Amino acid sequence: MGNSKKSASKNVAEGAAAKFGDLQIRDSLTGMAPEPLLNVGVRQGANLVTGELNVNPGTPLQMEIYLDKSSAPVYGLLVSYMKVSDTRAQEETIIFNGSVQHY
Repeated sequence: MGNSKKSASKNVAEGAAAKFGDLQIRDSLTGMAPEPLLNVGVRQGANLVTGELNVNPGTPLQMEIYLDKSSAPVYGLLVSYMKVSDTRAQEETIIFNGSVQHY
């Protein structure tokens, strides 16, 4: 069975080569993409928190991770792990393996 997978993909590649013939690249194209800038923010309700924030336990906060406007159409973003903390003794994992951890 292990060889059937290799044979099938080899057959597909050979079939594509026969259908399209030889590929000749005559021109080159060079482009520049914007340098991605990663932004992180915390919202309490609709307000973006801009400085220190004292909240009571259980106060809902929203963490935002996003790319700047010029690089967002070019790049993607995958967050697989995120831990938040206010002290070394108190921390919480909110994203693990790309899934939001509900508390």
